[in-house]
Amino acid sequence: MIKNPDNLVIQQTSGNYYVPSVIRETLVQLCNKAGVEYRGTHVFRHTHAVLLLESGASLKYVAARLGHEKITTTADYLHITEKIEKDELDKFAAHVLE
Repeated sequence: MIKNPDNLVIQQTSGNYYVPSVIRETLVQLCNKAGVEYRGTHVFRHTHAVLLLESGASLKYVAARLGHEKITTTADYLHITEKIEKDELDKFAAHVLE
C-alpha cells in the first residue's frame, strides 16, 4: 500500500482519495449488515474526541486537534461517558481522602 502524503485514514491501496459517496455507501452497507443505524461520517470525529478525553487528554488539546478556536465549541461537541465520569470521581475521591 502506498502511503498518502495527507495521512488519510481511509484511502485506496494506491494512496488515492476515495470519492465521498463511496465511503458513505460502504458505511451504510456495513451498518445495515451490523443492524445499527447509519449516523454519517462525522461521528468518527466525535468518537475520536471522546476517546482522547477518556485517555486523559486535556480539553484544550482536543480543541486544538479538532481545529476549534474556542474550547467551548469542543465542550458542546462532547458528552460525558461512563469512563470519564468514573475517572473524574476517582480523582475527586483521591483528593478528598489525602
